[in-house]
Amino acid sequence: MLPNAVFSLANASPEQAIAFFGFAIFTIGFFVWVAYLVRMK
Repeated sequence: MLPNAVFSLANASPEQAIAFFGFAIFTIGFFVWVAYLVRMK
């Protein structure tokens, strides 16, 4: 994560914060799903 991205997130609008956290949760969930599929094999 870029330092200026964290700085811009500090004074970002609620819509940008929701989109950022939504994307972070989606990315974590995707990697957890991939790890689950790999362990099932």
